[in-house]
Amino acid sequence: MHALKPDKDASQKAAAAQDQFEWMETDRDPRVRPWVKAQNDATRAFLDKIPSLGDFKRSFAEFASLDTESAFNPMECKSSPTGYRYFQSKRKGGQNFSVIYYSDSPSSPQKVAMDPNVLSPDGKLAVVDTRMAEGARLMAYTVSEGGSDRQSIRVRDIETGRDLPDEIPAIRYPRVTWLKDGSGFLYTRWPDPNVPEDSGVYHVYMHKLGTDPKDDVGVFGNGLGPENVTWLDMSRDGAHLLINVRRGDDRMEIYHKDLRSGTDPAPFIMDLKSAERLYPISIEEDGTVYAQTTVGAKSGRVISFNVSSPGQDGWKTVIPEASSVLEGAALVGNRIVVERMKDAHSVIELYGIDGKPEGEIKLPQMGSAGGVGAERHGSEMFFSFSSFTTPGESYRYDFASGKLELVSRLKTSFNPDTVDVEQVWYKSKDGTSVPMFLVHKKGIKLDGRNPTLLYGYGGFNHGLTPGFRMSLPKFMEDGGVYAVANIRGGNEFGEEWHQAGMREKKQNVFDDFIAAAEWLIKSGYTSSDKLAINGGSNGGLLVAAVMLQRPELFGAVVCEVPLTDMLKFPHFGGGKQWMIEYGNPDDPKDREYIAKYSPYHNVADGQRYPPILIMSGDTDTRTDPMHARKMAAMLQERAAPGRSVLLRMETDAGHGFATPVSKVVEEGADKWAFIYHFLGVGESRTVALRGGDSAGAK
Repeated sequence: MHALKPDKDASQKAAAAQDQFEWMETDRDPRVRPWVKAQNDATRAFLDKIPSLGDFKRSFAEFASLDTESAFNPMECKSSPTGYRYFQSKRKGGQNFSVIYYSDSPSSPQKVAMDPNVLSPDGKLAVVDTRMAEGARLMAYTVSEGGSDRQSIRVRDIETGRDLPDEIPAIRYPRVTWLKDGSGFLYTRWPDPNVPEDSGVYHVYMHKLGTDPKDDVGVFGNGLGPENVTWLDMSRDGAHLLINVRRGDDRMEIYHKDLRSGTDPAPFIMDLKSAERLYPISIEEDGTVYAQTTVGAKSGRVISFNVSSPGQDGWKTVIPEASSVLEGAALVGNRIVVERMKDAHSVIELYGIDGKPEGEIKLPQMGSAGGVGAERHGSEMFFSFSSFTTPGESYRYDFASGKLELVSRLKTSFNPDTVDVEQVWYKSKDGTSVPMFLVHKKGIKLDGRNPTLLYGYGGFNHGLTPGFRMSLPKFMEDGGVYAVANIRGGNEFGEEWHQAGMREKKQNVFDDFIAAAEWLIKSGYTSSDKLAINGGSNGGLLVAAVMLQRPELFGAVVCEVPLTDMLKFPHFGGGKQWMIEYGNPDDPKDREYIAKYSPYHNVADGQRYPPILIMSGDTDTRTDPMHARKMAAMLQERAAPGRSVLLRMETDAGHGFATPVSKVVEEGADKWAFIYHFLGVGESRTVALRGGDSAGAK
């Protein structure tokens, strides 16, 4: 099969043509639910016949039965004998969600602060976020129903285990910041809670405990539309509030509110240009602000200034820009802990409060560190760690002794000594060098016949670092190669790497991913009929687009919670916020380049595309399920007959977060059974069926 020859006018013609599946954009149309049911029934009937499905269910269920725990997160608490309360999340085998515990020390008996498993017997309700008030007794927590981004805010007294009467109804992406005295909290929402399409983290409201949420007072946000994003930072003494706004044109503005005087928020830092960022790390009692910023440093630096003089003339560089990317920082005692990304893996460095380097915390291997838990005036730090061969560990670092201590490790039967992890570099279409991780069994033969899964994302300044997947042990044992391409659009090499995959440069992302596939084939790891690709959300857009551009390269495609109708994305889910990344398809200039890659508008009549499984959730309020529905329908309508186009629409499921473990097991098993079937892994009958297999309901 040869690559499609591009028709310069094809995408524009397709975009201008009448949208034949426009009726699928809302499930209020009476035709949609019966159509989705027929699709699900056909997909279920197909997948249930695959022999490896049962193996994956058993394998994933085994991992789900393991006890897991997070790193500790200490918080000052005067009522505790140690002066701190230590919070930790644990999930016992068989539970859908992790339970939040607290104790007076890492080794003392723990009590339950919140058990999300008791909110609903079917796992439909999930706790998404928690915020503790001063004194570590009152917890504000947000609850999602069916994985929706719309979450209600509730308040719990963890010592009594009872919720207060205060409950704020479902709003999108609520973010809570407690007042210093614990009398209430600030939170973000859209002014009209009855408009789900536009509700979000835009305006700031204050809620006083014991009052009706309908009477909550607006603090900030007049004039801000749904394309803007707002978040809050408060000083340790509760006197200063910084309101950070990312506007729709990618500019950032920061406003200051003196909570002691009650004055209105005033402009604070307003001269940040497009793609420039500034995030407070700590606002000290004396008004000193420590912050990380990309202003004058595209890989990031740490600066300090005082709330009385926020202008750039008063900024002092504490930790200068380095070749690696600054991902986060925290003040602990008289030190600054810095998390960096170096060549797509984590590094933790220590500095004095004056910025003097004090060395690096040596991590076990090339992997991902995060979830740092520490108190500003504490003497210890906790963090989590994982890698392609390490399922999950948590560590404690003692600043006084400089000792790193392993606190917990997920115990599995997986033997990491049987697996090789390597990082390779390859050239993209324009000559750019791109890194890629390869994970496979030791002693692999480069004969071009290894089943391979290539994963990517490429957008929103989100980088991919090494992390464990419960599918890896079985896939490695069966001779598989797992590849993760760190393509442009992410933050692996700072803001320049991100911008090289944005807006009119989005094709670079697709070219990088295609080049990764070509390198894997040319280097003898696999062949096109043994190569599957996978991505979700923006990564779902990625794999859908490259499948259409180079269909001959791939043997199977798994496209999860995708964006596919890129000419309408701002009008559904959280799309208005994403015009910064993709452009505005309602602007003729942007529409021209978006139309060229929009998957829904570039399906060619009669083309033989690789088998594809499109997975989505019917309550996804981020990337609306209409994208998955319309793409499946268009492929079934136009692609060559006899090709498998499967749609799997999960009920009461959103964008993938807040998903009960039971559903994670089922979804994962279906996904990998599909991959095994079409790559012919361990099933001789599969190879014989591939050429004529067809599935999908029309």
